[in-house]
Amino acid sequence: MFYVYHLETSLIMKNKKGKGTWKSYGAAKAFRTRMARMGYNVGEYGIVDTSLYSLIEKQVEKTNLMTGKKYMSPASEAYWLHVTCF
Repeated sequence: MFYVYHLETSLIMKNKKGKGTWKSYGAAKAFRTRMARMGYNVGEYGIVDTSLYSLIEKQVEKTNLMTGKKYMSPASEAYWLHVTCF
């Protein structure tokens, strides 16, 4: 399975039916081509295997209010926002 994601923010793109994964690299590449026809700059989007996505996902450093310890969290606005293509 593959994702099409924004390189800078690591947002996963979805089609108008809400589908965000593709069974093959070729299918994900075809979706990115359709994005180009819709006016997206496809140079800003990459394709990655779903098992490798966690390695490139953007995370935010936060501080625990109780202990003061710092930790990495995907809890940012960009993490929860998944872009839909129409």
